[in-house]
Amino acid sequence: MWLPKTDIRLKFNPVVIPGMTLSGMSVETGCRQNIRQPVREFHPLPMQIQANAMLPQKYPHAITPREIVFHLTNKCPLRCSHCCTGSGMDRDGTHLSATQIAGVINDLQRFPQISRVSFAGGEPFLHPEILARGVRNASENHYDTTVVTSGFWASRSGAAVTALAPLAAAGLKKLNLSFDDAHSRFVSQQNIVNVCRAAREFDILVALKIAVDNRSEIDKPYMEKLLDANQVPLEMVRIDEYATVSTGRGKGDMARPKVPQTYLGPCRSALRQFSVYYDGTIVPCCGAIPLPEKLATGNIGDPMDRAIHQAFASQITKWLAFEGPVEILKQITADTDAPLGDTDFDGICHACDMLQKNTEYWTLLNTCLPEKTRSLEAQEMVYTKVGNYLPPQPVN
Repeated sequence: MWLPKTDIRLKFNPVVIPGMTLSGMSVETGCRQNIRQPVREFHPLPMQIQANAMLPQKYPHAITPREIVFHLTNKCPLRCSHCCTGSGMDRDGTHLSATQIAGVINDLQRFPQISRVSFAGGEPFLHPEILARGVRNASENHYDTTVVTSGFWASRSGAAVTALAPLAAAGLKKLNLSFDDAHSRFVSQQNIVNVCRAAREFDILVALKIAVDNRSEIDKPYMEKLLDANQVPLEMVRIDEYATVSTGRGKGDMARPKVPQTYLGPCRSALRQFSVYYDGTIVPCCGAIPLPEKLATGNIGDPMDRAIHQAFASQITKWLAFEGPVEILKQITADTDAPLGDTDFDGICHACDMLQKNTEYWTLLNTCLPEKTRSLEAQEMVYTKVGNYLPPQPVN
């Protein structure tokens, strides 16, 4: 019989301070704490829901719904070797519609803790009209908006301005721009310069995301020099590096060396971000791995509040949020002939993907879950007490 090593796996200092997660590790959540008033055409929110909107500001790193991510499509004109979702033009052409997106955004009035709506893919710029309508809908309902893109559409400066103009008019605030060694096989450096210049014209913040490993030539210093050489002011461009992981197409890149000190703790996205995939599946995470159907809590045809409440009722999702997929795999395999350890993973997304795709591990998880439930309930009680767990209140 499997038993947890300790009854309560408390790894955090139970004091709520800025820059701390449940595991006590410093992070940047990237969440902007905007407290929005209900849009006038909406029905007034129940008082307990209005009160709940104030809690994320008081506890900025708590586990509570904060962001909705629409994965418009799984198609992408690029075919990067490290793509975590395995997107490409050979994928199913299923995509979200503007009507579906509007329906979800309308449902979000029940969750005023949520302050950001993001659009990703695949490549969302493959559906520019749907993208612009989605950004406008979200902006008009007082959400901060972000779009994730490769910038493939910016081969000329005029093309970059033309592509961004309708999104700027719709209220886009931030552009997450991906570029690294793998992207550079398909998108030129000039594209990146053109995107940054066009974004500056429209006062859109650019977050340049660079996937790195021990072989990378393109990194943060490289891009800083490139932008400086092309007279692109860095005050409107934030450059971040992140480690590549073995999910999606990146799973097949066996020659890629693992990056040391990759984060292996509690999932920072579980129950904080909710992804709406291109086929309508709703999952309580950021969506950085191919469609994780086993974590699905709803479909776009269902009320969004049902999917969110179901996620907070799931002990599996809580286990991911409280301890993370690496810890789960270490615990459930501890008494097997092949126990797993930290060195078996290059990140939590790799571990989460392995947990769901490996039938043996998923069976072990569900076998161990009844014995783990008491520990999770105790953790939930403590986290709630110190303000690190803020489930949405039921709506009558």
